[in-house]
Amino acid sequence: MGPLPQVVYDQLSWLPAPRRVIVSGCPVQLDAYPFELGNTLYILGGADDMIVLQVIPSSTDARTALMAAVAPPPQNEPSVTSWSHVRDRDLV
Repeated sequence: MGPLPQVVYDQLSWLPAPRRVIVSGCPVQLDAYPFELGNTLYILGGADDMIVLQVIPSSTDARTALMAAVAPPPQNEPSVTSWSHVRDRDLV
């Protein structure tokens, strides 16, 4: 993916973070945003690449964690292609 200039996180699941951090000498913008799906991080790359991570708390029982890991994303969550308008207009 190369440099990761932006991380978008669920504002209800995570503590507030600085708007910008330096990682390995590269600036990374951190943006809080309300998501339907909690414990979610969107890692945005420089060429419109994106990785979506849903964090499963370590306190989650094994069966629930496995079911969450294999479940399809909700229909109302943004798709990879629908994120460009959010990133460009609302978060930067």
